[in-house]
Amino acid sequence: SVRHRRYLSLIIVTCALFSLCNWWCGQHSPPTTFITGSQGTWVGAGRSAVGRDTRSWALRAKGQLSAEETEKLLELGYKANEVQVMNVDLARTAIADGIKRPWGDDPMPESMRKDFEITFKL
Repeated sequence: SVRHRRYLSLIIVTCALFSLCNWWCGQHSPPTTFITGSQGTWVGAGRSAVGRDTRSWALRAKGQLSAEETEKLLELGYKANEVQVMNVDLARTAIADGIKRPWGDDPMPESMRKDFEITFKL
C-alpha cells in the first residue's frame, strides 16, 4: 500500500541520515585513548605504590621513558644522550627483549631517533 511505502521510505531516509552523521562525527572528532592499569594494581598496594604506577601510565601516555626504563637502557649499554633522543617504542622493545647496544662504537642510527620521519618519493 501507499502508506506502507511511505513509512519504508521514511525509515530508509532516517537510517541514511543517521549513518551520514555517524560518519561525519567519526571523521571530525579526535581519537580517544583509554589507558588502564592491570587489574591487580589497586589490590593490596600501598598509596605510594599506586602513585608510582599512575605516574608510569602517565609517562606512557606522553610517550616518555620512566626513570626505571632509562636506567635499564643504560645497563644495556646505551649512552645517556642516545636514551634521551631514542624512539620510545624502540626503546621499550629493547628493554623487553634485553637487546644490548648493537652498533658498537658507531653512533646511533638516525632511524632510531624520536624525530626520524620516513619519506616516500614517487
